[in-house]
Amino acid sequence: MHLDAAQVWWFERVVLALCAAYVGVFLYGRSVNERVVAVWSTTLTSAVEGEFAAVGVDAVGTKIHKDGQGIFHFYASGRRHVSALTCTLSLKRRFDLFTLLQTPIARGDVDQCSLLLTLPDEDGGSSSSGGGGRGGGSSMEPLMWALVRRREVKRFRRANRVLEALAGQVPSPAGAWAQPFLALADQPETGVALLPPSVAEVLSALAPWLFSLHVTDCGVGNVQAGASKRAVEMVVEVPAAAPPAEVNMVVTAAVRLVLWYADFLPNVRLPPPVRQRAVAVRADWAYKEAEPARLAAAEARQAERDAAAEREAAQRSPAAQLKHEEKMRKKGMRKRQGGRVMVMR
Repeated sequence: MHLDAAQVWWFERVVLALCAAYVGVFLYGRSVNERVVAVWSTTLTSAVEGEFAAVGVDAVGTKIHKDGQGIFHFYASGRRHVSALTCTLSLKRRFDLFTLLQTPIARGDVDQCSLLLTLPDEDGGSSSSGGGGRGGGSSMEPLMWALVRRREVKRFRRANRVLEALAGQVPSPAGAWAQPFLALADQPETGVALLPPSVAEVLSALAPWLFSLHVTDCGVGNVQAGASKRAVEMVVEVPAAAPPAEVNMVVTAAVRLVLWYADFLPNVRLPPPVRQRAVAVRADWAYKEAEPARLAAAEARQAERDAAAEREAAQRSPAAQLKHEEKMRKKGMRKRQGGRVMVMR
């Protein structure tokens, strides 16, 4: 198709306008995200500095690790009963013009902060994912409990395979603040043990910003957890347009709550029948999960035996091969008949 001079002129102007809009949106969105991160970095630092021995990425004062234009990580380690604390800020893609154009059509993402507290997996030791916590490890009962916003339950279940396989709906906490949430646990008694009145009061204050709270000994669907199985993960909304005082309130309350769980979980003791059920459920699930690996190992062993038999057969003389086949025929007949077999001569 041939374009005349006027059409070429308009085409060039449209392309230049799109390029200018894309660059402008990118610069504006990046600046907004950086302002949000700056406020949260300051608030997180003040909230955890008195609790952890090491705060930040390195020793020169860098507190936030940038993983793209919308993902930022904040690390802290060196605390009793804790391996590491990882705060992940997942901000809206304000810097992407095409994402902004899709927002009126599809539900846009929201700014979120994930507070992931990994706990030592072994008594007296520390996990390899977080640099170790002073004071050694601690015991933890087989606990799995989550409080999730109802609209996020499906996505939450898909991200946490073990919880999807083992946990079911249990009674939600009492109070009007808990109506938008759904409680999940592998045992009904777990929610009672992990939600005392003092925690319910804190959660009621955080309810407008809370997305999920997950306590487990079977791992979370967060790659930052690494190989750690015992973890406490709390996801809250980042109020981008909120004043610093509101951000400070949300961050401080969330950090205090996950740290409270770190000190509280070693003291939780389930009744013996409940603990036995929980251990049995986990053992049964682990056995089923290992079934494909067992089948693959058995097939590999059988293939190795078949290959060894073929190599032995290739090395036999014709007379030895006939003798071996007669021996295997008699062995097969004994197996089929379940006893000795008489061979007529």
